[in-house]
Amino acid sequence: MIRKILLISVLFLSGCAASGPLFSEVVPAEGKGVLYVYRSNAMVNCCVSPVIYINGAESGSLKNGGYIPVVLDPGTYEVAAENTSVGFNKVSTKVEIVAGKSHYVKWYIGDLVEIDFLAYASKYEYHLFPVDRGLAKNEISGLKLSDS
Repeated sequence: MIRKILLISVLFLSGCAASGPLFSEVVPAEGKGVLYVYRSNAMVNCCVSPVIYINGAESGSLKNGGYIPVVLDPGTYEVAAENTSVGFNKVSTKVEIVAGKSHYVKWYIGDLVEIDFLAYASKYEYHLFPVDRGLAKNEISGLKLSDS
């Protein structure tokens, strides 16, 4: 019985993770830049998949251990992550895209803020912030494409 419960749990949680191919760099067309939005593997809120918006346009659902590449024209963009789950707050950041360059933004689950027993939800701090290329390349290399 315990084995069946563990197996079902593993299968359920694996459905929440990104399952696309491992990270590979996107080569943008001439005059374009690439933005990678990513999140590391984490057990906390592993099945919460925030929807990523770039200047208000939906770019995909960011699954646990996944990344989303977006090719953009140079300019300033607002990157936002939100989800309709109870306890989830929208977060956003600005990114300056430069032609021929790769840019990285990380969605991160921080500290537990409170537990709402009436809604059966935990509320965490969510963060979305630009990451230096060197650190991001190390973190994103083992992630998978977040297949929406």
